[in-house]
Amino acid sequence: MYYMAMQAVGDSGIARVKGFFKRRPRLYDWMVYLFGAQPHNTTGYAFVRRFPADAHIVNVGSGPRRLRDGVINIDVAAFEGVDVVADIEHLPFPDASVDAVVCDNVLEHVPHPARAVEEMRRVLKLGGHIYVAAPFVMVYHSSPDDFNRWSKQGLRELMRDFDEVELRVQHGPTTTFVFVLCEWLATLLSFNTTFLYTVVLLVTTAATAPLKFLDYLFAHYDTAENLANSFYFIGKKKV
Repeated sequence: MYYMAMQAVGDSGIARVKGFFKRRPRLYDWMVYLFGAQPHNTTGYAFVRRFPADAHIVNVGSGPRRLRDGVINIDVAAFEGVDVVADIEHLPFPDASVDAVVCDNVLEHVPHPARAVEEMRRVLKLGGHIYVAAPFVMVYHSSPDDFNRWSKQGLRELMRDFDEVELRVQHGPTTTFVFVLCEWLATLLSFNTTFLYTVVLLVTTAATAPLKFLDYLFAHYDTAENLANSFYFIGKKKV
């Protein structure tokens, strides 16, 4: 499975930090809020609220976070909160058996994203909906590895077998600027030492986190797409 891919040495410290928090779901929520990007427009949480309580919804690559009660969490690692341990390219569901699928910033970690999309399309019912978010201008981040990026047009092409419902910026240009700045500072001040790189990256990311809230304004600018950190696509399985 792709989870067994080798991590880059320079990113290994951050990967271990993420792994530590993923094994502690409550702390992980705080970590994501402090160090992660601030989403805009339709989030995965908002997407699943569109469906009735008895809808069969799966969150692929969920980690320990639960979008709502009843959503099935799927991940390649057995974190607390994960209901099914499975590879995204081999989902353990029959054809046309799922009402909705969420895949939030997971496909960049998959070596064959088109296969993963096809597998999610397979398990969706006719007329079922999918929410896929993917990075565009984003620094390397292994989880456990990092393979791909998509522009708005690239994500649309990847999802071409779905009827497009919505395609918008998920994380805006300020988020991109902050992540790149922190990565640059960590590289500059690490003196080519993995431990110093990890410490500086964590400190600068925490210190600059408030700047990301500027994207509540900038993410709605038309030109934000040119430097968007990520896009999301909502689609409907074609009948």
